[in-house]
Amino acid sequence: MVASVWLIIIIAFAVAGWHYVTSRRQDVIDVRKYKSYVHGNATLTGKNVHFFVIAGHRHRQYCEITGGRLLIHDPHNKIELFINEKEVTRSGVTCGQQYVGTMIINEHLQFTYKVGAFSRYRRVVQQELPRANDLVDLVSFALETIMANNTMRKKNMLIGAAMPTSEAEFLHTATTFQHYKAEAGRMLTEKVGNRFGRHVDEYLQIFEFESTDQVSADELRRRYRIMAKRYHPDSPTGDVHKFKRVKEAYEHIKKEHVAV
Repeated sequence: MVASVWLIIIIAFAVAGWHYVTSRRQDVIDVRKYKSYVHGNATLTGKNVHFFVIAGHRHRQYCEITGGRLLIHDPHNKIELFINEKEVTRSGVTCGQQYVGTMIINEHLQFTYKVGAFSRYRRVVQQELPRANDLVDLVSFALETIMANNTMRKKNMLIGAAMPTSEAEFLHTATTFQHYKAEAGRMLTEKVGNRFGRHVDEYLQIFEFESTDQVSADELRRRYRIMAKRYHPDSPTGDVHKFKRVKEAYEHIKKEHVAV
């Protein structure tokens, strides 16, 4: 009888231990951290730049820039952004907000604008380096990231040194970041304009892209095939006008976006 009781106790502990190990394994998430970001033939690096991507969700990336020097370069040009931070109090809440202190292009052109004038830096890069499309895109990426980080910092949502404890938590943070980054991108485009032309937002909306950062050759082709098949004149859901519009948007984005 005693032996049976001990056997039951041992089995109970074994089952409990198995459940604990299983739950711990489920909590472990495969988040990959990078210190650089490559777009076309341009690269963004920085000591305080942190890119996070969870395995299996490469389009749900999350990025934090925590001040210091950013280096953005391609084979022919180099841009340095020096990021500063100041304390800002709004609605009784004080938090750090980052801004571009100085930008240097190719080591001899230096630009400094008022705090928060992100659009001025993007505009001057487009003017000084009109053919360096990948470089311009990465400068925009950096500015949008800083703006998105500032918004999330107000809400105390930055990951910082503490990694998320679950996949759901990370994906929520990454989705929130992408949302605020897309908002920042639209704001910059409204103030500066976009090298894609004045119809860029309409073209992106046709393929349900939130920003130019989401555009890749494979994804653009995939979405184009779906839309073209849907609106082809020979299709039951055909629409000649929409078919022509989809083709026009595809050709325009493909031509203007060097990464495609």
